[in-house]
Amino acid sequence: MTSLSIEQNIELTNKQIKTLQEQRLEIEKELLRLEGSLRVLTNFKQVGIDKIDVPKDIIENTEVVDVSDSPGTDEDNNEQDK
Repeated sequence: MTSLSIEQNIELTNKQIKTLQEQRLEIEKELLRLEGSLRVLTNFKQVGIDKIDVPKDIIENTEVVDVSDSPGTDEDNNEQDK
């Protein structure tokens, strides 16, 4: 007869829940970022801006880089002052 370890299943299920919760938080952050970008772009359009001149070397990188968690940000500097 085959057996099933309840303890192992509890641990596995807890691990899966934690992973999904972390993914949900990341998705929520990305959704908020995209909604903010859309709001800014929509406002640009409403005031008549249809193009933004950007230096060519910036356009080559198609990914938006979030530097808010980088070392040396203002938040880090404020914590050091405390």
